[in-house]
Amino acid sequence: MLRLRSLSPWLFCLLLLIPVPPIYRYFFPVATRDGADHVALLADTQNSCIENQRQVVATLARHQDETLILAGDVVNACLCTAGNGVCIARLWDEQLALLNGLPTMRGYAPGNHDHCHGDMSIDEWTAHAGATYSQLDTDHACFFLVDDNQRQDAAQAAWLKSAIALCNRPWRILVKHLPMPHGAYDWPEIEAGSAYDDAEVDVVVAGHQHAFAVWEDARGRLNITLPAAGCFLNWMCKPYPIQAPKTITPFIVPAYGFGELQITADALNWSIYRYDDLLLLSGQLRRQS
Repeated sequence: MLRLRSLSPWLFCLLLLIPVPPIYRYFFPVATRDGADHVALLADTQNSCIENQRQVVATLARHQDETLILAGDVVNACLCTAGNGVCIARLWDEQLALLNGLPTMRGYAPGNHDHCHGDMSIDEWTAHAGATYSQLDTDHACFFLVDDNQRQDAAQAAWLKSAIALCNRPWRILVKHLPMPHGAYDWPEIEAGSAYDDAEVDVVVAGHQHAFAVWEDARGRLNITLPAAGCFLNWMCKPYPIQAPKTITPFIVPAYGFGELQITADALNWSIYRYDDLLLLSGQLRRQS
């Protein structure tokens, strides 16, 4: 596995563009037979770069995970004119068809492109995916999926605090579209923070930047920002450093691919894969006794 700290950010970006044969690992015929929760993580499909998405989905399907978590920007409502619900419905149908073959146990956290035209877009979103915030429980984890585009949603913030307190699983995982503030490239909407930045969870999963990054914040939470499941943004291939107490990737790494969690009562294993199943980065959290 590549050690990011020893590589120039520019060199790493070039390596991500070099095609390699797919790397396959052993897959359990039934994902749960090893006693772990197997959770697939996707973000930023956005109805663009469809061939890239097909590659990501085809690779991920071979992993045989039983749960799918989507960290926002599933559709790009900005491709439609304001008020065109028929267009947005078509985009949703396109994306849901693309995800066919992936786990049907799914959780969504809406993103800014899902919201593009305000209430009209989000009404279409709820028609396809349910409430804009929700909880999904696996055997060993509670996933809290929030709509962090609605920064002043007092009801959602109160729900999140209560849901976290009531979680009876070993692991608490917050899923939101915008990463926690980290200083890597000046995204005003990220660095401004949100109402959910103080959530008392173990892990935060996000998307938005079309680049992956892993770090530990001042509250001791592991932050995982996912690569894009659609378009690879070449213009972001720059060494933007992460400002955090502990950086696992010292800079954001543009890529398209997906993430994965394997969770037991005692350990949470995380991985970041490129579209062709190349393992880019992995690690483990263990419960503190």
